[in-house]
Amino acid sequence: MRLKTFKPTRAKKRCLPLLFLLSLSCVYTPTVLSQEIKDDQCIQYFTEIIEIQKMREMLRIGAEELTKRYELGEISREDLLVTLGVWQQTEEKLSQKVAKLFEITERAKCFDEKKLK
Repeated sequence: MRLKTFKPTRAKKRCLPLLFLLSLSCVYTPTVLSQEIKDDQCIQYFTEIIEIQKMREMLRIGAEELTKRYELGEISREDLLVTLGVWQQTEEKLSQKVAKLFEITERAKCFDEKKLK
């Protein structure tokens, strides 16, 4: 099977979905650090943690796919490095948001057995 020649505009189009997902990383992170929050707020925090983790996984898979495309000669090294740089920055931000949410839920005692039942 013959590989198609590299076309910058085509590669950029392939990177657009990943860049779109990266822009979604600006999700709202609550700043409430109160000890007393309602059970439904804990559920909202857990839901947000799960959604961010799903997004991180999706972005990781996208980064792996771009690496495979680079290895096949479908995108340039420069495009790969730029996109992976953006992915790395986004991954760091999402990781920090999840850590903050875990901190909030821990302080709010969302993991207490009484609230988990």
